[in-house]
Amino acid sequence: MAIEVLLPALSPTMKQGKIIQWCKKEGDIVKSGDIIAEIETDKATMEMEAFGDGAIAKILIPENSGAVDVNSLIAVIKEEGDTDQDVEDIIKQFSSNNDIKGKDLEPFQDKNNEINNTTAKKEVKSNNQNSMIKASPLAKKTAQEYNINLQDINTSSGPKGRIIKQDILAAIEQNKTINSAVNIKNTHNGNSTVVHKKIDLSMMRQTIANRLTQSKQEVPHFYLNVTANLDALLILRKQINLLDEANKITINDFIVKATGLSMQKLPFMNVSFAGDHLIQYNDIDVSVAVAIDDGLITPIVKNVDQKSLSSISQEIKSLANRAKKSNLKPCEYNGGSITISNLGMFGIDSFQAIINPPQAAILSIGKLNKQVVVKDSEMIIANILNIGISVDHRALDGAIAAKFLSLVVNYLENPMQILI
Repeated sequence: MAIEVLLPALSPTMKQGKIIQWCKKEGDIVKSGDIIAEIETDKATMEMEAFGDGAIAKILIPENSGAVDVNSLIAVIKEEGDTDQDVEDIIKQFSSNNDIKGKDLEPFQDKNNEINNTTAKKEVKSNNQNSMIKASPLAKKTAQEYNINLQDINTSSGPKGRIIKQDILAAIEQNKTINSAVNIKNTHNGNSTVVHKKIDLSMMRQTIANRLTQSKQEVPHFYLNVTANLDALLILRKQINLLDEANKITINDFIVKATGLSMQKLPFMNVSFAGDHLIQYNDIDVSVAVAIDDGLITPIVKNVDQKSLSSISQEIKSLANRAKKSNLKPCEYNGGSITISNLGMFGIDSFQAIINPPQAAILSIGKLNKQVVVKDSEMIIANILNIGISVDHRALDGAIAAKFLSLVVNYLENPMQILI
């Protein structure tokens, strides 16, 4: 019997996906395990494998045609011995259940049969040309947003001649023309019409919008703020980095480790709210916010309390690099005990972050400032870090969160404790 190709849930939170690229075309022979498509999920772009052997009989959802629900029929694979009617029966079954989305269903036609219509031949060839061009998923997405034909891109600076996003942006800058603009009436200028650019939301941006809106509406946030003197930490960090200049430790690495150790001392911070009960976790996993082109992703450093500072540093660098390339596995960004969001490198003194459910807290790290402080009855200039925390009041009270912050500050101001 012909094989149904359903859109799989490639992450625990995925409800919809978008087909960025079909790696196979109708008529192609595939084996179980072959990569047949690249799917944009709520977190990353991931590869989809075939779950059977046969030929691609019908592709029902074209590339970049919008969001598709998980478990929707997106293609049919024809096994040896299957008939055209077997394929047609599957399509009709799903069509009657409204499980196929993205385009109107066309009558099934075996691609191995001769197509007599010359116009149809040209259309098939034209549709397949873009899919055969070597380009990264992000490049294809950017090209779509700006209505750029990949065949018009003359520069391919990626690995093995692959077109990357920078090539698309360079072409746009060179032409000084963006064709994806839409006309929107300017209400501030009478009846005149001005040109604005329409930017469709990615799956990730839609998910961020939905989850954080839900968080602010349903989670009662409260906020605490402290400062930490990092003079001793900066001296220790300099000494450590002199030993291995190729793998330098950052201030954020110290913060991640201090957070893990503080949770170890105060395990009741490692909880999440679950309706009529709390869930207390055994592992201490710290999520680190990483900004990428489509939004924000929070890869996880697992068992932070059990790892050395250098191990944490190398793991964060690896996770951040793969996050920016959309190469993270779901297990590397789902879960986490607490999130650290650091905007200090952008010159932000302090801010209040939104909690990322089901976590019960998120740390907000500002920039390091030189300030005049009093020490031993004398005024000195010290390196002061602003630290904030947003807390789910359903799970935690102010006293617990305050104690946790004091532990974090103590580790940062006495950094030798982190190395012991």
